[in-house]
Amino acid sequence: MATAAALLLLSTSCFSNSNTTSSPSPGTTRAVNAMPNSIANRPRVTPGTSTGTPRPTPGSTTLAPVPRPTSGPRTIPLPAPNLDSDGDGVTDTDEASFRTDPNNSDTDGDGLTDGEELFLDFTDPLNPDTDNDGANDGQEVLQAGTDPFSFDTDGDGLGDGDELNIDATDPFNPDSDFGGVSDGDEVFLFGTNPNDSADDFGGVTGSGGDTDGDGITDNDELACVSGFCTDPNLFDTDGDGLSDLDEINGGGHPFAFASDPTVFDTDGDGANDFTEALNTTDPQDSTSF
Repeated sequence: MATAAALLLLSTSCFSNSNTTSSPSPGTTRAVNAMPNSIANRPRVTPGTSTGTPRPTPGSTTLAPVPRPTSGPRTIPLPAPNLDSDGDGVTDTDEASFRTDPNNSDTDGDGLTDGEELFLDFTDPLNPDTDNDGANDGQEVLQAGTDPFSFDTDGDGLGDGDELNIDATDPFNPDSDFGGVSDGDEVFLFGTNPNDSADDFGGVTGSGGDTDGDGITDNDELACVSGFCTDPNLFDTDGDGLSDLDEINGGGHPFAFASDPTVFDTDGDGANDFTEALNTTDPQDSTSF
């Protein structure tokens, strides 16, 4: 019984020392830990009042909403597939395929639009002179009427560009001055004026007219007087670039040889008679070229 009373007294004493703080005596001030000035000096707000910027109501926003389409698909607009930016008749999509410039109606600058070259004249829209004859495609198609795919429209050995832009000869007539020597021969072989018949070489004499203007009369061509039966309607019977007269009288040229006016390559060496004449090789000797 005495032991229990002692334990109870000891427990009460411990609890009082560890868990209670003695109250200050009446008339004394209790010590308080010091607060930072920023807090201690902050003005107090009376409950129910507010200073400064009010806080937004929960659920509201202070940012303007970004406009969004209310309906329909979210798509990025693309150019129409038939868009033709330069108006040349070729869509921008097709110009990419043809490698032409979609912002230039005439990519190669030859006077024909890309559409005309691709779909009407079938010339090369990336090459101003498709046949490389010295006359651009626009000049041949729109002005002269010569063939933009043929280096030499009339087959006289003088390119269309030379005839149109240098020698002023007729690109549709192989002998512009009707003197009996082709324009090509006058310019390249003899250095004579292709527009002056007076300086041409004389032809084989005979009676009758000369339909093809090659310097050999029709009767003589039909009668094979020269030893060759040439065509009285063809200035250059074998189409090798030399007139019938030039081939027959080749031995009399300053630096040429006679050749067969009815055979494109007289000696069969792979170089036609005109080529051999230009290179001063013998068109009757296959080993000379």
